Amino acid sequence: MHNDLQRDSSCSDPVLEYTWQYRGGGRPGRQEFANAIQQAEDMIYRSVKFSAAPRWFTDEVNISQTKRINSWGGFGFRTNSFHLIEPGVERLDYLLNAPLTYEDADGDGYKDTCIVGSFITTVTDPNQIAVFMPGYGTDPAYEIRPLRVKLALDGVCEIAFPRHLAVRPDLQERLDAAGIDGMDDANFLLEVDIYRRYSDPRGAVEIEWACGRCGDCTVCQTSTATGCMLIQNPRNGLVYVQPARWQSDEYLSNGGQWVPENCLWVTSPVRIKLNYRAGFTDSRVARKLCDMAPELERAVAFLALSYLDRDWLTCEQIRNLQAHWRFDLAKSESTAAQSSSFTMDEGLFRCPFGTTRAALYAWRVIQPLMVGEAVLNI
Repeated sequence: MHNDLQRDSSCSDPVLEYTWQYRGGGRPGRQEFANAIQQAEDMIYRSVKFSAAPRWFTDEVNISQTKRINSWGGFGFRTNSFHLIEPGVERLDYLLNAPLTYEDADGDGYKDTCIVGSFITTVTDPNQIAVFMPGYGTDPAYEIRPLRVKLALDGVCEIAFPRHLAVRPDLQERLDAAGIDGMDDANFLLEVDIYRRYSDPRGAVEIEWACGRCGDCTVCQTSTATGCMLIQNPRNGLVYVQPARWQSDEYLSNGGQWVPENCLWVTSPVRIKLNYRAGFTDSRVARKLCDMAPELERAVAFLALSYLDRDWLTCEQIRNLQAHWRFDLAKSESTAAQSSSFTMDEGLFRCPFGTTRAALYAWRVIQPLMVGEAVLNI
């Protein structure tokens, strides 16, 4: 994206959607950045067993059948992810389509902020507001975030987000895509779709049994039942699961409640599927169930920058930043002009992300957050 307020330089070259778009000049595209960010987040998750920002997970637990029991009332489990938030499956309920206006928040002559028209809603938690580009449903590729959400006591909701997140996707997907003129409002969305995102407890647990004496089932096949999940230790992922059915009640704040399933099964279940929301949360963040903690944002950003497969060819500032974080501190090299080497503690070589400057920085950030297992201090 470009505008007439800033003088052109090598760092004014646009970042296109895809690397293969011929006007990209060999620079990494937005999709390549997205893949690198996803890779960095996945690497962190595999190391600490929780996501850098909250999201929904599904675990499938196979139950040992070596011990038969006369009846089954519930089990305790440890989920695959730590920092549990709530049981349930992700739901998105459509609220409305709202118009956008653009404002110059800092008075520099450029409209840098998108303002969603105020509307009345029954949603009381700003973490439950989600915004998507119109025409694409709830495809996560077209979700707009981060957001600034303000909910008043009278139900009035105000939403704002940076203008560069509202570029029309059809302009970015073109084969001959070029830089978007940031001064032209026609290059940006006119409206957005607003949804309520929440955890539906009704889908929290699915229990699968071999055919027993309760309910109708076919021999040599399995039958399923619903269940509820009690989070006993959120930080360490400890939960208790038992058979139950959801009883709707419009007078309750969450729309219903769990009631125990009276059936006593002959054996323990074959497998149990757990659905829940989990991830690291930071109370300093306005929407802590949606956005990432600042220190984790930096760790993910620098790690992703080091994972890019191609160099930034034109902008010297970004090229130097990329070279800084991609530098391998375990490497020793010598040329006719100079030589360089670094002394590293032996423990640093066990960093799961590698030995680049970005990898070691991210490792130091996440180590104090590790739970449930022995922590290697470096």
